Amino acid sequence: MKFVAKCFAAILWTIYVAMPISLPAQSLAEAARKENERRRSLEERGISGRVIEQHDTKQLGLNGSLSVFAPVQATPRAEKPAAIERGAPNSFRKALQDLDREIRQAEDRLALLKEKITTERRAPPVLTRSSRSNSRALSTDRLQDDVREWELKLKRLRQDRFDTYNAGRKAGFLPGELDGKAPR
Repeated sequence: MKFVAKCFAAILWTIYVAMPISLPAQSLAEAARKENERRRSLEERGISGRVIEQHDTKQLGLNGSLSVFAPVQATPRAEKPAAIERGAPNSFRKALQDLDREIRQAEDRLALLKEKITTERRAPPVLTRSSRSNSRALSTDRLQDDVREWELKLKRLRQDRFDTYNAGRKAGFLPGELDGKAPR
């Protein structure tokens, strides 16, 4: 067993020392950017991409499920607004940051309202007038309505963020570029 390990180590050392890899380092973002530029230039020159289709669905679908999609007609691309150019994903990043801030504020407000509801429920009952206990119930109902309203607002904000993020991805930006985590 030790002999096999020594041989394996010798082979790895030989590969590492004898065959140095001299390829330039390229990040995934750079590769995706270059591929996107290549596709855009081909599209501008009027060269259509090649679609590989296989029509033997009976043979392909024997061992599992098979999804078949209808081809989508190509629509001419709309011109991008000046704020959303390829070189600057700042508009999407700014919109995402604003939505993230609003989502955090809504989550904080929702947590505060839920905390108020639990403290009102745990508070000892007031035994003086009946109108005060009734106002307490109305207050709890109003707080619950506010909680429902903020939950809906939070759901809408998250959907808006999701839509903005997807719009950025469809515009050709990478996730790191949209989140502000891409290498500069």
